[in-house]
Amino acid sequence: MKKSNRIISLILTLIFLSTIIPTKIVQASTDFDILSEPTATVEQMKEWARKKGAKEFFIELADIYMEAYKKHGGVNPVVAYAQSAKETGYGKFGGVLDESYKNPCGLKTNSGGDDKDPNAHHRFNSWEEGISAHLDHLALYAGADSYPRKDTTDPRHSASLLGKANKVSGLEGLWATAQGYASQLNAMIVEVNNTSIPKKPSMMRVDNPTGEVEGNVEVYGWALNDAGIKEVKIYLDDKYLGSA
Repeated sequence: MKKSNRIISLILTLIFLSTIIPTKIVQASTDFDILSEPTATVEQMKEWARKKGAKEFFIELADIYMEAYKKHGGVNPVVAYAQSAKETGYGKFGGVLDESYKNPCGLKTNSGGDDKDPNAHHRFNSWEEGISAHLDHLALYAGADSYPRKDTTDPRHSASLLGKANKVSGLEGLWATAQGYASQLNAMIVEVNNTSIPKKPSMMRVDNPTGEVEGNVEVYGWALNDAGIKEVKIYLDDKYLGSA
């Protein structure tokens, strides 16, 4: 029976250790590139928005940004999502636009107009369409390959904007004239990158040994954790016994 207890203890230890995974912390950058691989996961994006009190529909927009960025110039989806949070008040809006516009970044119509004129802003048919336009507009600013493009939902996709801003700092004075726009946006991106994801509670059960037959002890049990562990190798006295 001592052997079975040692095996059970070893399994418990391995399962416990497998759930202890450090959260990757991304150091602050003074100015983020608009075109880059994602600097955070979609889970971090959602958790950050959730902690900021974002509307539920806005939290879910993170999935669309993450799924679409490769097809739209390789814009860092974290940059775009943080900018959308800034432009829409985390989906609460409060300005001349509301959720019905499905406009994630305040894009205006081709003819444009005053910032306070709701008719000067473009209405999109879906959030997917609005986010595609947002990413294309950022990709155009950043000078992405194959831009400007013909198949875009961006209503202001002018070749004159190509390469005007390859970093977040370049958006100040172009996308928005407010002083401090870029530094605030960069700070928001840092927050997303450094957001920790709460660990889901691990659950497990190991039944008592059913008995010993010809020197073998059968032990049954199960464990659930969010660490992605697919296999646990079991050793006893430095001897490999098998996998579970």
